[in-house]
Amino acid sequence: MSIEQTHTALEQLLTGPSGLVDVDEYNKLELKLLSIDHDSATNSVTLEHCLMDTLYIRTMHAKAGTIIVGATCKVDSTVHVTKGALVVWYPEQESSVAAEGDYIVSPAGTRRIGYVLEDCTWVNVYAKQGQTVEENEDNLFVDSKLLINRRNK
Repeated sequence: MSIEQTHTALEQLLTGPSGLVDVDEYNKLELKLLSIDHDSATNSVTLEHCLMDTLYIRTMHAKAGTIIVGATCKVDSTVHVTKGALVVWYPEQESSVAAEGDYIVSPAGTRRIGYVLEDCTWVNVYAKQGQTVEENEDNLFVDSKLLINRRNK
């Protein structure tokens, strides 16, 4: 299946009659994606972490065709797409495409599913919440054990 065909299939699966993402379908897809073998996802996604005096910077690189289930963030956050493009679905909202140069602003409690349309890089910058990557992840994300860098450990 091509990237465009997969995008169309996901859009049809997730979008209800109102044009908004159907929460039940979103939840079903999220559970399905989290239950599959993650070796291929781990190979399609790489992470870089940078801990500074007051900042934790998390950079993710993903190959075209990768589906990402985002962790629920405990704080307001901003994602800056620095390369490529991806489509993003939020429960009870319309999907949107984020491309190089775009910012995605999310209030605390936001969950997302993303589908990478072109090889993509995005950057999250947070106020530092600990001394290690794991401490920052635990303090920033509700479901930090589901983060891609922890699933196969």
